[in-house]
Amino acid sequence: MAYFFLAMTPYFTIVQDYTISLAMTLLIYGVGVLGFLQPEIFAGQRLRPLFAPKYQTSSLTPAAAESLREALLRLMETEKPYRDNRLRLNTLAQRFGTTPHHLSQVLNEHLGMNFADFVNSFRVREAQALLADPSYREHYIIDIAYRVGFNNKTSFNKAFKAQTGLSPSAFRNRMLALRPSNT
Repeated sequence: MAYFFLAMTPYFTIVQDYTISLAMTLLIYGVGVLGFLQPEIFAGQRLRPLFAPKYQTSSLTPAAAESLREALLRLMETEKPYRDNRLRLNTLAQRFGTTPHHLSQVLNEHLGMNFADFVNSFRVREAQALLADPSYREHYIIDIAYRVGFNNKTSFNKAFKAQTGLSPSAFRNRMLALRPSNT
């Protein structure tokens, strides 16, 4: 119907007609290819993924993955390697005697985040504690960012706001306003 009304307008040109015809041809061809690759589309069955899941061929067993996850979380809590702004996936994987691929798999499948988000979550959590601490009231926010492992203000502000919904200064002001003053 839309094509019919478009063809009836005086502004419709032959180039537009060819363009619409080409687009419809490509659409029909695309549906045909998908139908050939996945015939269940037309049978009303649930679709299978076109590509294999990301870690389907991984040699990491579920038990080894769980053990690695626990060891990783324990290390992050006790030794705080995230404070080093040069921390990389390869370095952390070597520390556990595993491959970066396996460590990445554990982060993605068992913790639901990538390496950068994982490390930044620990950094932001520690920054939150320091920003809420009255004894750090006189410290510059950027000094706290460096202390917890960020290497620039922009990435710190972005990660902090993504995790808390507040800028670091707004978070500090809110937390310190909630505490009674000792002065």
